[in-house]
Amino acid sequence: MMAKLDITADVYGKFDEDCIHLFCDDQPIGHMKMDGKMQTCEMSKGFMYENHRFYKEEEPVQNVDHYVENCDEGWC
Repeated sequence: MMAKLDITADVYGKFDEDCIHLFCDDQPIGHMKMDGKMQTCEMSKGFMYENHRFYKEEEPVQNVDHYVENCDEGWC
C-alpha cells in the first residue's frame, strides 16, 4: 500500500494563459485549468490533489528491527 506524503507547503505554480503549471522542488507535478468558476486539476503519476492539499505517493519505509535474524542458530 502506498503512503501519502503531504507536500502542499512545497508546491508552487506558474501561470500560463488559462492554466497554472504546478511544481514541487523544480519538478513538474501537474496543472490546474481555470475556466470561469470551474477548476480542474490534472496531476502527474505519483501525485494527488485531494481536499485542497497536494500529496506525493511513496512506498512506505520499513523499519529494520535488528541487524541480524535467527542468532539462536549459532552462526552470528
